Amino acid sequence: MTHLRARTGPFSDLRAILWMVASMTAFAGADLFIALATAPRAEGTPMTPGAMVVLQGVALVLLFGIWAWVSGRPVTGNMVRDRAVLGRTVGEMLGVGSFVVALAYGDFVTVSAILQIQPLAAVLLAVPFLG
Repeated sequence: MTHLRARTGPFSDLRAILWMVASMTAFAGADLFIALATAPRAEGTPMTPGAMVVLQGVALVLLFGIWAWVSGRPVTGNMVRDRAVLGRTVGEMLGVGSFVVALAYGDFVTVSAILQIQPLAAVLLAVPFLG
C-alpha cells in the first residue's frame, strides 16, 4: 500500500484550495441533479429516490473501477473484510439514502443548510467522547 505524502511548496495551499472549490462545485452539481431528477413534472413521472441512489451507485462504481484500472491498483483487498470498513460502508449507504430522500421530498435550501451544519454537529457530539 502506498502512503500519501503531503506536498509542500509555494503552491500547495493554492492547490488544496482549488481542489476544495472543485469538490464543492461537483457536490452542489450532484445535489442539483438529484433535486431536478426527482422533482415532479408535467411530462412524466419523476425518478424515485431509490432509482437515483442506484443510478449514482452504478456510475460511481464504474468511475472508481476505471480509476483503479488506469492507476494499476487493486479494487479490493483485505480491508474489505474488516468490520470497521463494513460498518462505515453501511453507515454511508444509510446516509446517502436518507440524503437523497430528503432532497427528493424536501426543500433544496433546507437540505443544503442541514448538510452544511452537519460537520459542526458531528464535532460537537464527538468532543465528550474523544476529549
